[in-house]
Amino acid sequence: MPGGHAGEGGGERGAQGRDRGQAGTARELAARMACEASNATFVLDRLEAQDLIERRPHPTDRRAKQIVLTPAGERARAGVLDRLGAHSPLAALADGKQEALRDLLRDLLADD
Repeated sequence: MPGGHAGEGGGERGAQGRDRGQAGTARELAARMACEASNATFVLDRLEAQDLIERRPHPTDRRAKQIVLTPAGERARAGVLDRLGAHSPLAALADGKQEALRDLLRDLLADD
């Protein structure tokens, strides 16, 4: 979606949308976007220039950088999610059905 910028639930959130408390690398982002690492780097450079992400040293891999949303990035992400949610056809589903669908989709993605 780069001390600690608070994400949802008080944890950091990697720019690529990983679970709370986990930052991701550019290589992981490229894999999730199904694109070449150079394309992900281009996008990350633009996001960094807009102060939406920052790159931090990886705690265990000196060659890698973690990508973390800045406070401005968190606000932008929240705004996009709000706008998407406001016009989503899934909004008509009861909360329990939305959660069930989310869980099914997670299961499908985990099989990749």
